[in-house]
Amino acid sequence: MADLSAHVDLLPTLAGLCGFEVPAQIDLDGIDLSERLQGGGLNDADRTVFVHHNQDWRPPMDEDQTCIANGPWRLVNGTDSYGIEQDRAQQNNLAKQYPDIVEQLLTQNLGFVAAAKSQREYYEFPPSVIGNLKQ
Repeated sequence: MADLSAHVDLLPTLAGLCGFEVPAQIDLDGIDLSERLQGGGLNDADRTVFVHHNQDWRPPMDEDQTCIANGPWRLVNGTDSYGIEQDRAQQNNLAKQYPDIVEQLLTQNLGFVAAAKSQREYYEFPPSVIGNLKQ
């Protein structure tokens, strides 16, 4: 099985590769994958990665336009589930065959969304003005 990684792992992994200690007061979302990249074991084999974004000024949706990944499973838009090892192109929706997996990932997502919304930063989206000379 391939290891699950995400964009949030970049900073902790680069710090690990450079031998930098990330200060405890800096709470990074990602994990350090440097040991794995250097041939060692995976630091967190049972992790769930949540992808919620619009890539613009709108706040992320709770389930629509999301991907929740855990091990070999991908839950897309809160409804479509795929076994990524056998179906990398995500062509065969397995949600009806594995409703327990869907429910488990949706429950984890509820916790993630609640934690995200409890943070001030969740509501601070920078505006982008096309043609603004300062940009």
